[in-house]
Amino acid sequence: MEVQPGQTGTSTAQCPEGMTAVSGGWGGFGLVPHFSTRGAVNTIGDSWVVAFTNNGSEPQSGQAVVYCAPLQ
Repeated sequence: MEVQPGQTGTSTAQCPEGMTAVSGGWGGFGLVPHFSTRGAVNTIGDSWVVAFTNNGSEPQSGQAVVYCAPLQ
């Protein structure tokens, strides 16, 4: 996702059906992450959510990353 200068944006990475989020994080340069957290707990379609702020003068891109495991 692209974040304009002075703005905040949120990126969500979703696990496939039948999987649960076990860890996550983000990728990108020039953005300040505010939080990186699991979006749901022990549900089908768990996710990882990251909020970014762009303190620079140019648009910047970042993306949440999620690592998934089978639900048990």
